Amino acid sequence: MKKAVGFSKLLAFTILPLAFLFGGCEAFFPGNGSEPCIDNLDCSLGEVCDLEKGRCVPVDTPKPLSVVDLELTPSVDSDAAATQVPTVDLSQLDPEQMPLQVAAAVQLGGMVPSPDAMGGIPGTLVATRQPGFDNRSLIFNIPVGDSGEYESRLTAGTYDLLFKPTNRDNFPQLLLSGLELPADEEPYLGYHGFANPEKDDLTDQDPLLVVRGRVLQSQVYANPVTGMKIEGITDQGLRTSVAVPDQQGIFYLRLPFSRSVVTDGQYDDAFPQTMDVTIRPCSSDVMQPTVTVEGVELDDHELGTFYVGEVSDLRSVSGVVLDSRGRPVANCTLRFESNEIGNGVLTHQTRSDSSGEYEASLPEGNYVVTAVPELLSEARMHSTELELAEDKVSNIQLPDKLILTGTLVDHEGNPAADVVVRAKRLSAVSGEEDGVIRTYETITSAGGVFNLFVDHGRYSVSFIPSPASGLARSLPKVAYILDDYQMESSAIRLPEPSLIKGNVYDAKGTPMCGVNIEVFYSPDENNSHLIGQTISGGNLEECTGAYSMIIPGQNLQ
Repeated sequence: MKKAVGFSKLLAFTILPLAFLFGGCEAFFPGNGSEPCIDNLDCSLGEVCDLEKGRCVPVDTPKPLSVVDLELTPSVDSDAAATQVPTVDLSQLDPEQMPLQVAAAVQLGGMVPSPDAMGGIPGTLVATRQPGFDNRSLIFNIPVGDSGEYESRLTAGTYDLLFKPTNRDNFPQLLLSGLELPADEEPYLGYHGFANPEKDDLTDQDPLLVVRGRVLQSQVYANPVTGMKIEGITDQGLRTSVAVPDQQGIFYLRLPFSRSVVTDGQYDDAFPQTMDVTIRPCSSDVMQPTVTVEGVELDDHELGTFYVGEVSDLRSVSGVVLDSRGRPVANCTLRFESNEIGNGVLTHQTRSDSSGEYEASLPEGNYVVTAVPELLSEARMHSTELELAEDKVSNIQLPDKLILTGTLVDHEGNPAADVVVRAKRLSAVSGEEDGVIRTYETITSAGGVFNLFVDHGRYSVSFIPSPASGLARSLPKVAYILDDYQMESSAIRLPEPSLIKGNVYDAKGTPMCGVNIEVFYSPDENNSHLIGQTISGGNLEECTGAYSMIIPGQNLQ
């Protein structure tokens, strides 16, 4: 018998957490002014999550519901650029006449030269525009060709440019921050010359750009470990090159650095002071742990010696993945994880075959096995413990999915049919990110009823009517779906709809078609909720840039 989890009654156009239980803890009920929370999404409008106390607390000046943010995205072949329009107060405008203008694009181009030889370095340039509203940034991924040259058309503004080289074996990442576009001249995005470990004295480096270290099995067994690679993430959040140790276990890393714009044509370079070093297997066939050493100081080119730790003999584990009725579960992902192997964490992943059978060879130890079936499977994800001291057969049985159920009505209380119910899994119930992010969808019946089969976890649930229905979508609600929790369902009411319409123009006043228009409500600086979406168009004879959109009616009050 599947268990049903329903929604508590929610006020229209408010974010209220569903009542839920944490294995013996008290239930959470909205409206008492101090609800437990994991983040701001759990709190009502006008409240934020105090992360230290884990409770929702009032804010002094809650953002009015009428104040929204807009984002206009033209087609890729357009001369216009993605445009953000923050803090538009719809209560002060005529909703029947809302013209929108898309900004003209500006040109960004240049070259990433190689510090080792003539020519340039291929890769990807990630251009991130500083936020236009509540931490939302426009991000552009710009290809950098084999010659090192790049060119793109962006929105005007201040950018950080992160260069991610294709050749990670030889080059680290590079960051240029604070670039104002349009710029008077081509930005300089390049490396300092790296020392050559084969012929240069690394002690003479100024600044320090190449470091050396060594990887061995353990202090007792001081032999090199094969099949491993090393990478560092600096205190600037940038990644080094990726190195493979030689036969003596020695490796070299090239360090990244950041460059900021001081004035036109002038730059200031900042070099890392510390980094976290990660030693991990090159492939899943290498049964060694991933070891992370945090806060390694970069005051000398010698990093020292790192030890992976001793690994026990390999043991075979096999079996069949079954559902609650004993039927095989095909193509189920199995993740084995142990923090008792060597000096780090060993993670191994495999899949069951078409008969539900799986097998793996792992070092002796205690593991947590997480089984994640395919999205449409009737079985749900499940974690079990495995003690592996000898070869063994271990079948894994998965429980059925839970049912997220409820009834949806419109603003007048009538059943809302054919509405998309979208549940996005955010994390485990505890708020811990377990790496399983998936989205489930269904459609309400003629009576407004929905039944959605989901895994356990913490979900953001949205209700999205079709544009032709004349209904407004809701803000997302938070649902905590537990194995042993059942709740009587009650009707969920959609907000009152309201129509806004107008035309979209480019910077010269010419009507634009094919512009994607999105309206967001942002209750705080960390969250943005999509409340309306449409595309500008016209009639058969001409492009008028006309658009119309249904949004929650409270925005216009």
